[in-house]
Amino acid sequence: MPEVARGWMKNMTCSKTIGICDSQPVTIEGLQSLLRDSDDMQVVGTATTLYSGLELVKDHAPSILLIDKAFGLPAVMD
Repeated sequence: MPEVARGWMKNMTCSKTIGICDSQPVTIEGLQSLLRDSDDMQVVGTATTLYSGLELVKDHAPSILLIDKAFGLPAVMD
């Protein structure tokens, strides 16, 4: 690959938006803390209930959604 193309690709950032759905606020805070220093990931919203999780997806359409496996159980499984 030409040097110019490599330099251009290195400077290009691929920003991913993230939504976090968990019933435990401490877990949400921990995940936000881990992701806060990331240059290519941004938390766009969090939710602690199934209803607020649906609103998060509808309003922000995050490219990645982290969902606790017990979040909204059994509705999330459906």
